[in-house]
Amino acid sequence: MEQVAGEIDLQPQRLDHWRQLIGVPLPKQMEIIFPERDENYHLKIANRYRAIYDTKAIEICPPFPGLMNMLARLEDAGVHVAIASSKRRNLIEPVLEYHQISGYFKILVGAQDVSNHKPHPESVHHIVDKLDIPHASSVVIGDSSYDLDMARNAGVDSIGVTTGVHT
Repeated sequence: MEQVAGEIDLQPQRLDHWRQLIGVPLPKQMEIIFPERDENYHLKIANRYRAIYDTKAIEICPPFPGLMNMLARLEDAGVHVAIASSKRRNLIEPVLEYHQISGYFKILVGAQDVSNHKPHPESVHHIVDKLDIPHASSVVIGDSSYDLDMARNAGVDSIGVTTGVHT
């Protein structure tokens, strides 16, 4: 994000606004950040961001301390764990494989797997339906307000964590 901002001489207040949009699909971020620009410009900036991000996904996504132990304990307890992300699945899968944790996740829903993105509840509904889990027994753990809104919209409990950019 900062590299793209530097390349296009993005004003600091727009960069701050952009940071708060993490969790929103990238094309929608571009529309919000650059409302005065056309779709071609949005696509150009989104593609540049992706070109940079795609080469650094593993490097910038290290596992949190204690993650491996937590995933093992959840698995031992019979808890089904899934991922609902605004990122593209082809970026998430290599990170999970690299860190040898892909086997812990029963389902991975990426940006291309749904028509309606966060905070719409489609990702949650897709996961609970596929896993045949009642909504009342499900919880979304998220690091953005969009995750928590998605959970609320889906009618499931949520837990907010402070690892993201949202307070």
